[in-house]
Amino acid sequence: GLVLILINSNLKIGISYLILISLSLILIKIQLSENLMIQTNLLKYKKKYNWTAFNIRGISNESYDSLPLKADFKFMSMFIGLIDGDGYLEIGPQKQYNKLTKLETRSTIRSRLVLRLEERDLDLLEYLKSVLNTGSLDYLKDKNQYRLIFSKSDLKNVIIPLISKYELYFLVSNRRSQFKLLNYILDNNIKHWDQLELELDKERSQFKIGGYAENDENGYLKISNLVQFSDWLIGFTMAEGSFGMKTDGSAFYSIRQTGILNLPLIQAIQFKLLGELKTEIKPDKQDSYKIAMISRADIQKIVNFFSLSNHHPLLGYKSIQYQNFIIKLKYSKRYSNLNLPLMDSTSLK
Repeated sequence: GLVLILINSNLKIGISYLILISLSLILIKIQLSENLMIQTNLLKYKKKYNWTAFNIRGISNESYDSLPLKADFKFMSMFIGLIDGDGYLEIGPQKQYNKLTKLETRSTIRSRLVLRLEERDLDLLEYLKSVLNTGSLDYLKDKNQYRLIFSKSDLKNVIIPLISKYELYFLVSNRRSQFKLLNYILDNNIKHWDQLELELDKERSQFKIGGYAENDENGYLKISNLVQFSDWLIGFTMAEGSFGMKTDGSAFYSIRQTGILNLPLIQAIQFKLLGELKTEIKPDKQDSYKIAMISRADIQKIVNFFSLSNHHPLLGYKSIQYQNFIIKLKYSKRYSNLNLPLMDSTSLK
C-alpha cells in the first residue's frame, strides 16, 4: 500500500512537471510566433510605408536634399547634442619645420572639431556639412568610418559664432572642458604649444569643469529647462541612444553616458522624457550611467517625444532604427493599442 502511494505521488509530480513544461513551450511558441509575425511584416510591408505621411517631427524618410539648408536654433541644438555624444574638440601640438633647413621649429596649436560616424551615416555627415557650408570629410578605411572635420578657421568663423548667436551650451563634461580651453586659446591669441603648456601648468584646474549644472542639487531641473534641451536630446540620441525590441517582446529606449559628472545630465533626460525621476541611476563597472525605459507607459512617452512633438527630426541611421521600432510596436500585441503614428491609406492597417 505504501509503495502504491509513493508511485501515485511520483506520478502526480511527473504529470505536474509535464504540464508546466507544456505550458512553457506554448508560451515560448506564442512569443516566437509574435516575433516572427513582426519580422515578416517588416520584410513584407517595409517598402509600402509612406513615411512622409506621418505628420510628425520624429520620423523623416525624406532625402536630405528636401531638408532645409539652414543652421537655425533647432539644427544647432541638435548638432551640439550630436557632438556631445559622438564628437570631440581636438587640441594638440602641430609640428612645424623650417622651409630651408627642414629642421623642426616651435609647434603651433592644432584646434579642430571632429565628428566621427560609421560609414552608414555618410549622408548625415554630408548634410551637416552642407547646412554649415564648411568642414571637410575624411574616410578612415581601416575602421569603415567617416570624419567630418572643422578646422580652427571653421570654428572661429562659423561654429563658435552660431553657438554664441543662439546661446547654446555643450552639456557633457569632457566637451565643456574642451570648449573652454579652445575659447581660452582664441581669446588670448595663443599661437604656440609650448606657450599653452606654460599656461596649463599654472592654471590647469580652471579648464577641468564638470557637466552643466553639475554642482546644483537639482541640476537635472536646470538642464531639462534649457530651451535647447529637447532638440539637443534628439542629437544626443542619434549618437548615444537606442530603440529596440528584446527577444521576449519587450520594447525599450536606452541611453547612457560615462562619469559621475554627467549624472545630472542623464537624470535630466529621464525627467524630460518621463516627467519624473523614477529610479536611482547607478553606474556600471565602466562608470557608465544608463537609463532604459521599457514599461508600456514609458514607451508611450518615448513615442510622444520622438514622434508627436515639434522637435528637430531624428536623422541618419537612428532615424531608420526608430522607424523599424514603430513598425514593431504596431505589430506587437503588447504595444499595438498605444497611441502610435498613423499610416496613410496606401499602408497596411
